[in-house]
Amino acid sequence: MSQTPTSVPTGANLSSWEGTDAFACGCACRFFRLTEEWGLKMFDSESMRDGTLELQTLAAEHGLGPPVGPSVTIPGYLDYAWGYFTRVAEVMPRPNFNKDSGKCVYPKGYDALERRFQSIDRKRLKRMCKKIGFTAGDMHEYNLGFFEGEPVIVDFDSDRNWKCEE
Repeated sequence: MSQTPTSVPTGANLSSWEGTDAFACGCACRFFRLTEEWGLKMFDSESMRDGTLELQTLAAEHGLGPPVGPSVTIPGYLDYAWGYFTRVAEVMPRPNFNKDSGKCVYPKGYDALERRFQSIDRKRLKRMCKKIGFTAGDMHEYNLGFFEGEPVIVDFDSDRNWKCEE
């Protein structure tokens, strides 16, 4: 395993990664794959980053999410200045829309991957999350993944997931 990053690699131009396999955009954050093992999640507010980092850290401690690294602040990066490093999980690829044909283009092996992701026991994951103190609110196949062969949650948006009060 490579060393945990402590800063964004020198010369990394995060805005140029859009449209590549190294970039994914969700409702709450942008994800940048930095290496085979490490990625960077960037948020539009410090509180969203901190809440999401807290939930993913808790989940990772119990094998329910990928491990995390330190948080970072990158002033001047559009509206997404607050982030943290995370280990990369295998995630379900989204099909690409071909504008010319008007059809979705699915990656090779998509059907087998889809069956694998649909086989994840979401109820079990939700029960395990509740047991450690948070509610997992948005568990469709694009918010789940596999880390070291085990199913994990990869979307910890703190607006939809929250810590249970004791």
